[in-house]
Amino acid sequence: MKKNRFNLLNTPDELYQTPIQFWNEYNRPWLDKAIARGDDIIITTKPIENNLYRTNRETGLRELTGFGKEYNYLLEQGYKYDAKNSKMIKKQE
Repeated sequence: MKKNRFNLLNTPDELYQTPIQFWNEYNRPWLDKAIARGDDIIITTKPIENNLYRTNRETGLRELTGFGKEYNYLLEQGYKYDAKNSKMIKKQE
């Protein structure tokens, strides 16, 4: 991953075992590096209710989707959604 470049998280399907494993080993570390650089993060999915949550078929409970987890994590790290540009940007302090 390089600053001032377009960086994409793209892992082979065979590396995915479980949602928790993928988040801990690939997704969160990738986001943490982008956050540390202060990158804007382009998102191609709109952060609306249906994209952020799903109903678990086994429990019937609502839970965050993978995208919802990414979105909330970025909010917790001081980012906000810029709807005009479809980006998560670091809040100015």
